[in-house]
Amino acid sequence: TFNSLTKIAALVLKQYRADTSRPLIIAGWSAGGLHAVRIVQTPRWRQAFPGLRGLILYAPGVSVKTCVGDQFCQITNETLTHDSSLRERDIQPGSPLYRLKFAADLLLNSWLSWRKPIPLDIPILLFVGSDGDRYVKTIEIKKWARLQRTKFNVNILASQCVGARHELDNELPEYGGTFVRAQSSIFAAALARKTTSF
Repeated sequence: TFNSLTKIAALVLKQYRADTSRPLIIAGWSAGGLHAVRIVQTPRWRQAFPGLRGLILYAPGVSVKTCVGDQFCQITNETLTHDSSLRERDIQPGSPLYRLKFAADLLLNSWLSWRKPIPLDIPILLFVGSDGDRYVKTIEIKKWARLQRTKFNVNILASQCVGARHELDNELPEYGGTFVRAQSSIFAAALARKTTSF
């Protein structure tokens, strides 16, 4: 569940974060991006992440598809990225359907992410792939970002990588992979300097 994932993340942070004076930035991809959103939307979870200064979201699961991956609802390297050098990776589990409790919690938290605001002190850098992403509904994610901006006045900078598949940070340069990595570094550096007005 997202609750247990939050506890694990907090333990990892506590064990490995050597310098608590440095800003904390949570970067999350897909379900991890949704988890990052839900951490900042849930006060009791956010308490476990002191010094949190911002989020970087890669195709976050704020609007997930019921059947992800290929036509058989299987997660495949081919549906994740254009990068053929990553095609031999072993994907476990091969489908959220093999983890029904997690899948149900994912859908619940996706629904909740629309009903709560992002706190105003948390700027967000958001990346989405093509409208044909096989894992999340890109058009709906853009609507979620507009809702957060207009209704809750959240500071969100969003970019769409045209033609990119779901695994944005592992995409080829022509699909925005280099851009995503570079902009993530620039945003993180700006957060560290406390200069995130955009």
